Amino acid sequence: MPPVSSSGPRPHPTHTHAIAVKAGLSDASALFDCLMGCGFQPDAYLAGHADLVNAGLDPMHAAAHFLEHGYRESRTPHVGPLPDGLAALAALPMTDRTYASMLFRSVFLHQARHPDAAGRLWAGADRNTIDAIRTMGGLPYFIVGDSHASHYVRDAAFGSEWLAGMAMVCFGATGAGLASLDPPSRFGPRILRWAQASAPLDVPVFLKFGGIDAEFRWMTHRIQDRIGSFSVTQFDEYAKDAVARYGRFLARLTERLPAACLRICAAFPTRLADRYWIDGYVAANGGPPEAQQRIRAALWDMEIPDFAMRIALRGRYNAHLRALCDTMGLVFVDDFTPFRDPASWTDRQIDDGKDFHMKHDAIGQKLDPIVHAYAQPHFAAKARRGISPGTAPAKPEQTPC
Repeated sequence: MPPVSSSGPRPHPTHTHAIAVKAGLSDASALFDCLMGCGFQPDAYLAGHADLVNAGLDPMHAAAHFLEHGYRESRTPHVGPLPDGLAALAALPMTDRTYASMLFRSVFLHQARHPDAAGRLWAGADRNTIDAIRTMGGLPYFIVGDSHASHYVRDAAFGSEWLAGMAMVCFGATGAGLASLDPPSRFGPRILRWAQASAPLDVPVFLKFGGIDAEFRWMTHRIQDRIGSFSVTQFDEYAKDAVARYGRFLARLTERLPAACLRICAAFPTRLADRYWIDGYVAANGGPPEAQQRIRAALWDMEIPDFAMRIALRGRYNAHLRALCDTMGLVFVDDFTPFRDPASWTDRQIDDGKDFHMKHDAIGQKLDPIVHAYAQPHFAAKARRGISPGTAPAKPEQTPC
């Protein structure tokens, strides 16, 4: 049976009537059209849910199933990238706002994770999309950062408000490198162009850089400078310089975006266990086998801090970053402290020590409330002081970004 298109045949009237009643619409036709406008793919929906195929569902009824059941069953709708069809979906006069919000949220979250979404986001913030998200109960915010930035796209709700994160990942980028205009650090100029295209902006922007600076970039500098021994003093000197370079980029960014919109995130605790560290560093550098062998040989002559010390060093980097934010009047987000236990070890429930990243789905209990608090558009920089590390403010002052 051919796939359903927006102008194609509809399921049995019984199904469309039930969906119209659920949405509070007199006719479900416009809702079907909007879903297809969001890029819904009936064949892909069925291919991703074998139980529906086994139950005899065909492509003609795939959209009806999602609109009636799938949206609340956390099924993947297989839609296009942001912001295909979202404004039209939000504009539908659905009287059941709970249904409308849940449906919109499901479509948005999967569009935000589409491989092509970031390419569109880099073109600049789209006002129609932001307004649509807010109309449907979402809390829009952008995340720009290294590969850890994807952790900030959260599927979480707080009452009737749900998180609507839009991520632009800068793979391999360092905070210090953003200040450079050289081609290897292309992300700094790209972020500035995005900020210029997005202005004026009243949406929070999280910047998640520093994890690479506090560990791999530091080790690279030690190799280049032939500094085999390790000392905390030497790291502090490096961290101050790296943070100062990051600060120069942030100064340029605040010329394009309001400082009150920026949320400067700490570096997460290190993830790599000692026995995997060299392999992880070599893999991150890439290159041909002979280049990787040279890196391994250089590391054998280096004093590499153990896991606990590497967490402590990230804490020191974050302290310098917090001080920079205080000086510049920027909001500092401490998402470091909640992920270390009293003994300063990364929570073993959220990692296995083999990867650079924490497990996305396992950190929500701690990260979601932080994101929700700092994603509020009225969270002003001057409300920053007096907040305990890793906790949300009770009631921030109402100075919109």
